[in-house]
Amino acid sequence: MKKRSNGNKFILIILIILLIFALYAYYVDGNTLNFNNEDIEEIEYINDDIEIEESNVDEKENVEKNEIEDIVKEEKVKETKKDEVVENKVETKLNVSPYLNNVTNNTGIVIKEGWQNIITTYLDLYTESLITLESKDVSNLFTSPKGIEAYLVNTIIDFKVKHDKMQKNDMSLSEASYDIEYTNVSIEGNRIKIKFLENDYYKFKFMNNISKVFDVETTIMLRKENGKYTIDYIRTGRDHYVMFTDIIDTDKDRKSDIDKLKAKYLSWIQDEANENARLLEEVNKKDYQPKSCNHEYDRDLATAYAMKYSDRRNSNYYDYSNDGGNCANYASQVIYAGGIPMDIVGNYEWKYYGKELDTTNTKNGRSNSWTSTNYFYEYAKNNSGYGMCADTDINIFYALGGDVIQVGYDGFTHTAVVLNKIVKDDKIIDISINSNTVGLENYPLLAYTYQNKRLIKILGYNDWYKLNFMVYL
Repeated sequence: MKKRSNGNKFILIILIILLIFALYAYYVDGNTLNFNNEDIEEIEYINDDIEIEESNVDEKENVEKNEIEDIVKEEKVKETKKDEVVENKVETKLNVSPYLNNVTNNTGIVIKEGWQNIITTYLDLYTESLITLESKDVSNLFTSPKGIEAYLVNTIIDFKVKHDKMQKNDMSLSEASYDIEYTNVSIEGNRIKIKFLENDYYKFKFMNNISKVFDVETTIMLRKENGKYTIDYIRTGRDHYVMFTDIIDTDKDRKSDIDKLKAKYLSWIQDEANENARLLEEVNKKDYQPKSCNHEYDRDLATAYAMKYSDRRNSNYYDYSNDGGNCANYASQVIYAGGIPMDIVGNYEWKYYGKELDTTNTKNGRSNSWTSTNYFYEYAKNNSGYGMCADTDINIFYALGGDVIQVGYDGFTHTAVVLNKIVKDDKIIDISINSNTVGLENYPLLAYTYQNKRLIKILGYNDWYKLNFMVYL
C-alpha cells in the first residue's frame, strides 16, 4: 500500500509540472501573439501618424508657399500703390492759384490736375509780372530751362513789362484774375498738346473800372518725365507774343536773334511813347473840328452795341473768328448799329447781306470793307458820296465812343472800337477800347504793344438823293 501511494504522488507531481509547462507555453505564446498584434497595430498607427505628418508637411509647405506668394504679391501691390501714390501726388496735388477763377472743360477728356498745375503756375507768373511790372522767370517750368523756347517766353514777358513801364500812366495792376476754358487735348506718348481759351480781368491802377480780355487762344505742349510735367513750348494770341512768335523760328533762330528783335521793338515803343506824349498835349489844348455830314452818328447806340457783343456774337452775322478774325466784322456791326447805312453806291462799298464775298453794287453778300481792317480803312478814307462820312489819319486821342482804332506792328492788322476817353484831372490820358478776336472790353489802348495805331473817326453819313441833287446841279 505504501509503495503504491508514492508512485501516485510521483505521477501527480509529473502531471502538475506538465500542466505548469503547458500553462506557461500557452501564456507565453498568447502574450507573444497579443504583443505582436498590438505592436503591428501600434506600428500601423505610427505609420499612419507618419503619413499624416508627411501629408501635413506637404500641405503646410503648400500653405506656406501660397502665403509667401501672397506676401510677395501684396508687396508688389504695395510697391505699385506706392508708385501710384507718388504719381498721384504729382498729378493730384492741385496748386492753389490766387488768380484762377473758373475752369471749363469742353474737350471730352479729363484734365489731369498735373496738367493744370503747370499751366496755372505759368499763368500765375505771367500775371504777377503784369501786376508788379517786374519780370518773373518761367524758365524752370520748361523741359529745357536753358533752351530757346524758355528764353523766348522770358523775353516776351520782359518785353511786355518794359513796354508798360515806358507808358506815362501807371500800367501796373491792383487786381488781376483769369478763367481757363479747355478746348482740345491730344496725347502722343509722353507729350500732351493742350489748347485753351483764357479770359483775363485786370484793374489798371490808373483806371477806375475793370478791363477784360476774352478768348485768348493758347496752345501749350507738355512733356511728362519721371512723373513730372514740363513745358516744351507755348504759343498764344496775345499781341506781344505774336510780335515774336510770328517772326522767330525756334528751330533755326538763335537767342541773339530774339535779343535783336526785342531791342528793335523797344526802340519803336520808346519813339511811340514820345509821340503819344506830344499827341496828348495837343489834344488837351486844341479841340477837334469835324467836317460836315448830312446826318450825325449815334454814338450811344454804337457803344451800347459794342458792350453787348464784346464777349459774344450776334447770330445775324457770320462769325469770322476762325476765318482770319472777327475784329473788323464786329466794328462794322457797331457802326451800323450807330445808324450808318450800308453802302452799295459807287466805287467803294460797305455792306453785309450774307457771309460770302460779293463785290457787285447789289444787296448780295458782303464787301471786303466790312470784314477787312485795311479795306475798311480805304473805304472810310475814300468814300465821298453816299454812306459813311469819316475822318482818318488824325490825332488818335480825338477818339470818341463808337470811333475805330486800328493797330499793328507790321502795318495794321487789327481793328478795335473806341468805348470812351480816359480822363484824369480834366485831361485825356488814354482811350478805352473794345474788340473781338482777341476780345477786349474797356481795355486801355496804350496797353497794346503794337506800336502802329491810327484813328478812323466816324462822323455820320450822307444821303444818296442829296448827293445826286448836287451832281445834277
